Amino acid sequence: MVEIGRAEPEGHPLDWRISEVQTIPGLCEIFVGTLDRPEDKTFAFIRTSRDDIFVTPGMAGAFTPGTQHDVNCLAIRRTNKQGKTGWRAVKFIEQEDQWSSDDF
Repeated sequence: MVEIGRAEPEGHPLDWRISEVQTIPGLCEIFVGTLDRPEDKTFAFIRTSRDDIFVTPGMAGAFTPGTQHDVNCLAIRRTNKQGKTGWRAVKFIEQEDQWSSDDF
């Protein structure tokens, strides 16, 4: 996450810094679930107890089709080309990289 500084609400950005905030509820969140990549597809979905997370072909390519994997990911909420709003994975989080519960 990046924080942008401005002198005026509609003015040009004047400065930036890496944010201490790791997530924004409802917009950018961490999910834990099972990645399922179908045999005949280049994309995948992470199935969680709350939502399904879309995984792009570029990210899903690291996983063997027809297999399931337990994963942690950072995902953003966005609207796709068909106008449907949902979650999209942007980064897989390794177990040792995962933030502690104090970070939320």
